[in-house]
Amino acid sequence: MSEPRATLYSQKWREARGRVHAIEPAARPLFISILDHMEHGWHAFRPLREWYERNSEHAGTAHGDYLHLLDFVDGELSDVFLLIGVGVADLVPGWDGWAAEADPADLDGWTELFSRYLAVFRLACVGGDVPEPFRALGVSVVEVLESSRWTDELSALLAAVGELVPVGEE
Repeated sequence: MSEPRATLYSQKWREARGRVHAIEPAARPLFISILDHMEHGWHAFRPLREWYERNSEHAGTAHGDYLHLLDFVDGELSDVFLLIGVGVADLVPGWDGWAAEADPADLDGWTELFSRYLAVFRLACVGGDVPEPFRALGVSVVEVLESSRWTDELSALLAAVGELVPVGEE
């Protein structure tokens, strides 16, 4: 199965996966864990992104709640998730500017925002006038991410990485 056009697996992500093996052995497991955790989140979120991409050409005929939720998936949900993914990739040392640019605390703020977006999305799916398959998918994606405590675990990993990243130094 091919990846959606908007995907976690960008060039930056592939580079981070390559760099992680050059990290000192004591810190490597933490960086591998945060990359793995982000990928776990992507596997849960990806079906929603795929739905959008399969159905975006019909968005012009969608109306009301469904149209707004398709836009929300494409905009806020996907944008923030993928922004977090790029930020997690940037946390992996070994690139010019790492010490000045990598910022786990900023990513934790984006993670909190994503968590709130998930809650709003679930409520909108349940209460909105949307096709039942979309409602079921939306609720399922949110339940997988919430039941696995994905955002909480990501915050914990970001805090641990924050102990190793010299934020704002050159």
